[in-house]
Parts: sequence; C-alpha cells; structure tokens
Amino acid sequence: MDLVRLLNQRGRRGVVLMKRSWVIFAFGFIEIAIGVIALAAEFFRLFSEGLPQPFSVRIFVITAAVISLILGVGIIRRNFTAYRYLIVFSGIVVLSKVLAFFRIITISTALGNSLHQPHLNFVSVVYHSCLILYFYRSSMRKEFRKR
Repeated sequence: MDLVRLLNQRGRRGVVLMKRSWVIFAFGFIEIAIGVIALAAEFFRLFSEGLPQPFSVRIFVITAAVISLILGVGIIRRNFTAYRYLIVFSGIVVLSKVLAFFRIITISTALGNSLHQPHLNFVSVVYHSCLILYFYRSSMRKEFRKR
C-alpha cells in the first residue's frame, strides 16, 4: 500500500501523526546534538591547555551533556521516563536562566566563561520554553504512554 492511499484512509489524523513524529524526532535530535557538541567541546578543552576550569564546573558540564544525550535518545524512542525528565530539566533550565537574568541568582563566572556567546541564554530559554509547551500537552503524554 503506498503512502498516499494510507494517508487518504487515515485522513487528517495520519498527517497529524506524521507531523508529530517529525517534531518529536527533531527535539530528540537537537538534544542529542547538544549533548555530543558539549561533550566534544569539553573533552577538547580538557586536552588543550587553554581555558583552565575548576573541576566542579567540568563535572557539571559533562553531566549536563550526558543527560541531554540520554534524554534525546529516550525522546526519539518514545520513552515515558525520558519524556518526564525532559520536561523537568527544561523547566529547571528556563527557571535558572530567568532568575539569573533578573539577578536573583548568579551563575559561577567559571561556567559563564565557558559559555561565551552573548545570546546563548536567550536562545536556551526560547528553545526550552517551546519544548515544554509542545510536550506538556495531553496528546503528547498519550503518545509517550501508549508505547
């Protein structure tokens, strides 16, 4: 059976499911890319003699990168636990960035120096807010629970 006939039989629901699958894959792929890029950058920084960092900052960056990588794989595989943790960690990211923006909390200068792009916080808040808004819908919860 070809794809056009399948979509005509399923109607609009088939198209919605295809779009939903694509968006879920895109968010998962972005999380994997964030994790891989952060790990690669941190290991490159570890073996180069530039940018000395405190050990605690290095551990934090590596842990965050591994979590992002694992959550990305879990989202692509439609794992419900990964779905829940992704929403929680995205909420923590948004909350911490907003609190830092209003100077309610301060982020370590060592961590701030490792993230040298000026618009990174804004992009991070927008991305994680979109992620929360998309995944927190009841239809998404059902998508992850049915597997």
